[in-house]
Amino acid sequence: MVELTETDLNILQVLRKNSRLSVAKIGELVGVSINTVKRSIKKMEDNDVIIHYATKLNHNVLGWDTVAYIFINLNNKELREKKMNHRKFCNLLAKKFPLITHISAVSGNQDIILRLRIQNNDQLNELVDEIREMEGVTSTRTSLAMYDVRRNKLIEADTDEWKKRILKKR
Repeated sequence: MVELTETDLNILQVLRKNSRLSVAKIGELVGVSINTVKRSIKKMEDNDVIIHYATKLNHNVLGWDTVAYIFINLNNKELREKKMNHRKFCNLLAKKFPLITHISAVSGNQDIILRLRIQNNDQLNELVDEIREMEGVTSTRTSLAMYDVRRNKLIEADTDEWKKRILKKR
């Protein structure tokens, strides 16, 4: 586990809000020198705390405003016969269906949960039909998200609560 200082966490909080800021601006906001910011960012990149920088899209403007969850049950015996396991099946789903944004192998009543963004119900029906035809799939159940209330709120919050939790774990 990587030990992050409070300065590292402050820099991370600024980057989470806007990763396009200059090192000088980040230093100004956090109250540290440019070199401190550079060292901190390099440390977090080298230790895979920061794994990439991304652009956050407004899916509604692009017409991809519907979020669906697909819950999949698998026949483990059939998967084993095909020399397949849950991880390989998840990787196959990721390659085959680019609309899927998250794939989780889970415990409980389902084996896999998919989260995806779609433009319309026809798109969803087509994707569900293709998944149901895959070897090893015994059943699926689909739910549409009505709205999202919270997304990574702990880190994006303006409060210092998330930093306190991380620092307290030491």
